[in-house]
Amino acid sequence: MNKFISYVIILLTSFLLNACSALWIPDPVDPRLPKFTETGNNVAGALVNEKIWEARTACFLVGGCNNAMKFLLNADSSLTVSLEGSVDGIDMTFNFTIKSQSFLTYSDLRLLNGKKFTIDGKVNTVVVDDLSRSNTPIPCTPGVYAQGQLYFVGVKQYVYSGTFGFKIDDPSGCGNYEVSYGRFDFGLNQ
Repeated sequence: MNKFISYVIILLTSFLLNACSALWIPDPVDPRLPKFTETGNNVAGALVNEKIWEARTACFLVGGCNNAMKFLLNADSSLTVSLEGSVDGIDMTFNFTIKSQSFLTYSDLRLLNGKKFTIDGKVNTVVVDDLSRSNTPIPCTPGVYAQGQLYFVGVKQYVYSGTFGFKIDDPSGCGNYEVSYGRFDFGLNQ
């Protein structure tokens, strides 16, 4: 009987961990990055100043995952899209704020399908939350110096896939970032 219970526990643990875990398929051109897919693989990756940034999707034994992609509807009808990850083990999050289109409810997220948003530092911005710079005493002007793009290639059945890239040259001392070859593919629950 104890052997049977052990098998059941192993089976359930395996099922819970795999139910929402990330499926990393290496890109054929640069295997340090995930291949661009539109299937809800729960992965994201990019080059940040030529170093690998990758998303962190944490799954729990009791079931469920903390996806690295999050959406926040703001009071001014803008949308913030956060991609949480790390470079060399140090947390780094990209927070894109889109003001060029109104988002009133979460059902409006379906309108992202096929949309390209120009990151201009004025209407649509990106802020890099970089824990390696957390002790910087200089006041920052987040997002003002950003130039780039956030592209939602596909939004289908709670799967959000797309690409991103941007450059921030910040003379105020907040940091200079060149983010290239960014891609994401997440299956999110309602």
